[in-house]
Amino acid sequence: MNRKEQDNYINVNLSRYTVKGIKDNPKVGGGVIGNGFDNLFSDYLNGLATKSPTHQNVLSDLNRYITGMGLVSTNPADQAILDKFFSKRKLRKIVDSKLVQATLTLEVIRGKFEDEIKAVICHNPAQFRVNRLADGTPDGFLYRKSWDRGDRYNYKISAEFDRIDLKDKTQKSGLFYWYDNGSFPVYYGRPKYISGCDAIELEISAYTGVNHGVQNGMEASKIIELESSGDPDADAKAIQDITNDLSGVANRGKVAVRMRPAGAEPMTITESGSSRLADTYNAIFELAESGILKCHGIPSSSLISGLTSKSTAFADPAVEMEWAKEELKFKVIEDEREEILEILEPIFEDLGIQGEVNFKDRTEAPKVNVEPTQMAKEETTVLDSLLSSLGETYEDLEADYSIVDIRDANAELEDELNKQLEGQLKAEKLASTGTARPNSKSEQDGNKGTVQFKVRYRYSGDATGEREFCRKMLSANKLYRKEDIEIMSRTPNVNAKFSPKGKSTYDIFLWKGGVYCHHKWERVTFVRRGLEGSIDVSNPNANTLSESQADQRGMNPNNNPLVQTRPIDTPTRGKLN
Repeated sequence: MNRKEQDNYINVNLSRYTVKGIKDNPKVGGGVIGNGFDNLFSDYLNGLATKSPTHQNVLSDLNRYITGMGLVSTNPADQAILDKFFSKRKLRKIVDSKLVQATLTLEVIRGKFEDEIKAVICHNPAQFRVNRLADGTPDGFLYRKSWDRGDRYNYKISAEFDRIDLKDKTQKSGLFYWYDNGSFPVYYGRPKYISGCDAIELEISAYTGVNHGVQNGMEASKIIELESSGDPDADAKAIQDITNDLSGVANRGKVAVRMRPAGAEPMTITESGSSRLADTYNAIFELAESGILKCHGIPSSSLISGLTSKSTAFADPAVEMEWAKEELKFKVIEDEREEILEILEPIFEDLGIQGEVNFKDRTEAPKVNVEPTQMAKEETTVLDSLLSSLGETYEDLEADYSIVDIRDANAELEDELNKQLEGQLKAEKLASTGTARPNSKSEQDGNKGTVQFKVRYRYSGDATGEREFCRKMLSANKLYRKEDIEIMSRTPNVNAKFSPKGKSTYDIFLWKGGVYCHHKWERVTFVRRGLEGSIDVSNPNANTLSESQADQRGMNPNNNPLVQTRPIDTPTRGKLN
């Protein structure tokens, strides 16, 4: 391989950059402040993005998620400006620069009039180097098409730029320079995935190693044994002829030919190490993929196509995909979008954009209507049966009781209550009819001679549920005892796809509709009519029954804090695995 071929083939010098190597900002000649110990760290980052399939795929998918359909504004005049200066194509270049380099180099060019911006051009950050500081801030920049071996070959500077001061309307052009150096004291970007560079290099090295072996026939795939003629020259010619006939000159080395002495026993041929080698490389690729996904904050390999990494422990792939998309949006996409809008805000202002600018999400592909699976039908039947047999209507309860308190379910943790309910729940059986039971009792009711108070729960939150379970719970418009909800939780195949792997039930009182559900339980407290005592149920301010009042009346409404919490608001977003 000649020098030119070598330059084209190897554009990433692996393992060049240690933590020590990327912290320094040395002067490397011509007044340039170096980017990495050889001034080529940005080229190194570009090399990682072009040589690692997984890294490139993740960057590309993240770019699509972040960019969406582009920038939008409710103001038509602002939208016209966004379409002109920040088209979807240009926005993708900006997002790509931020993801790969953690640096933006935008050239701002003014027109004939001082307050007019003629163009905003997104350049490759790897083509710029800082050469001047002002109070510790990059203020002057040098541009080259390529900085590789620049000092050795004395390449000429293609252009010089000053940092743009958008407040100075007389400045005709300049570079809008933004960088995130993380924890490194440098004047260039250090991307968030920097902890995964070893994993990225591992994948590149593995592919290079496999490719080298295949290209050069490092291991024979076929072994042929012949009896020797006794003449070494004749044997060598025979081997040459057989190899050429079977594999061709270009593939020489992939077939091994052995001459055994005349009359000797044939050799024993064992399986070559090809399968073991393949297993080793597969393990390396999976390890590399896992590290790359982690450093980018990708919650599940299901978001990136073509990976060998194992997915997370969801029983239903569709549920995993839904969870992963929401998790990625919450942890990565929204933060990136917010930061990009904040970075570009000074340019927006200079362009005269007055309204709010946001990213527009991609339109989801239309869902194909298909018949529900047998499991879905079974779940629907089970849920319908439970909703008809459990719970009480407002009308039935209000015939004898008045509502005195409505609030989020009590945030006091009371494990003892669950123990008290256990015996009763074992004995509880589902009713076969849809008859409401306004006189049914609960351990959480107040009991002093006659039942004075009733504690019930209603499913609340977003008015329209996206999932069938939530829609049915809302449309039922019923009030449930804690015991009723526990029965739902213990009945198999009620919203089972959100259950932990290997199970068909989960705690509906705590986790409602499952991962990323936007619903919670509200506690509704009733008092028997005529026994209200000092509570004025007609007073709106009466809906604040204190815990001390509840205790005095023999009530025990305490619950786990998760009861009043929407799953999406929990640290795990409601994920049970």
